Amino acid sequence: MGQITIEIPQKLNRTYRLVSENSAQEVLSNLDTLVKRENFAGQDLGLADDNEAATRNKRMEWLKANREKHAGHYVALDGDKLVGTGKTIREANEQARQNGIEKPFLVRVSSENEILSGGW
Repeated sequence: MGQITIEIPQKLNRTYRLVSENSAQEVLSNLDTLVKRENFAGQDLGLADDNEAATRNKRMEWLKANREKHAGHYVALDGDKLVGTGKTIREANEQARQNGIEKPFLVRVSSENEILSGGW
């Protein structure tokens, strides 16, 4: 039988052994249902293969290199390629779609000196 790894925070760590292919199929089916129901992307659950990790690293490098140029705006990325930008997330997403990217990575870029806060 093959292996699947799901990383869980250490304090919640558990080990399960699925003894049959049917059990494994049921667990994976339930996980797929959860992902679809909650509209999670794989990375939101901490599920990533090497390609996803590489893509994430490319995005982070792009953001570091282009932070000040795009500070205060939203960007849409396809890997490490800029496919849209705008003052709103909607503008960045629309540009990405016009460039043929249906599900871009969307993020607001803060300047290095910007103070981010949250609360009531």
